[in-house]
Amino acid sequence: MQQGLEGLIWLGLATQGSDVQAGLLSKAFLLFGLAVWPLYVPVSVGLAEPSFYRRRVLLSFGIAGACLSTAYGVQIASSCYAPVVVEGHIHYAVTDCEVRPVWRGRLSPDVLTWTVMPYTLATLGPFLMSTWRDLQRFGGLVALSLLVTLIFYRSTLVSVWCFFAAVASLSILVFIERSRHFA
Repeated sequence: MQQGLEGLIWLGLATQGSDVQAGLLSKAFLLFGLAVWPLYVPVSVGLAEPSFYRRRVLLSFGIAGACLSTAYGVQIASSCYAPVVVEGHIHYAVTDCEVRPVWRGRLSPDVLTWTVMPYTLATLGPFLMSTWRDLQRFGGLVALSLLVTLIFYRSTLVSVWCFFAAVASLSILVFIERSRHFA
């Protein structure tokens, strides 16, 4: 779904669609990528975790993820974005909103900078903490893709890392297929 949103953004950029449409699609993409994943990952991995001890640890990732989801959600909801192509990838630039949000306590744009490490822990930590080897491998693939993105595509981190993570998520199909054979 998230990559589908970005596909629509690309189509809008290619056809020079409206700024309003681009802004709304950008918000939807960013909400999904930044506000959904930090909560969804710990909860879903925790539900699949057979170890009681590790489920409790994953609960702490879920609590941290809920805080991050809230911070990102508020930041995204109270800002306007314009997708800009930078070296063949999309960068989501914060823009001035023509209509000011009702809620005036906007977070600083730096919130996206100081939350990168907690975001990474909330979205990768549960996979690496899981007792399921396939989930650990997936977490390793996504961590490797983050490293590659930080080295080569830092200015378009959100777009490129989300793409790499989507490709890596195909490995989850192997996990599901193996699980069906053992069930």
